[in-house]
Amino acid sequence: DEGAKALAHALEQNTSVTKINLEANHIGGEGAKALACALKQNTTVTEITLLYNNIGDEGAKALEEAQARRPDCFINYT
Repeated sequence: DEGAKALAHALEQNTSVTKINLEANHIGGEGAKALACALKQNTTVTEITLLYNNIGDEGAKALEEAQARRPDCFINYT
C-alpha cells in the first residue's frame, strides 16, 4: 500500500499521465483509498486498472465514489 500511496501523491501533481495499469500489484484497501482520493482531484487520468489486487470493500467503496465524481475516468477494479 505504501507504493500506491506514493503514486497517489504523485497523481495529485500529474498533468501528463492518462492511463495507469496497476494489475496484480498487491494493492490493499488503504492504497485503493489513497488512489481514489487522488483520482477525485486529478483531471488528467482517464483510465486506471486495478484488477487482481486485494482492495476489499472499503477500497471498492472509495473507488466507486471516485468514479461517481469522475465519470470521464474509467476505473477498472472488478
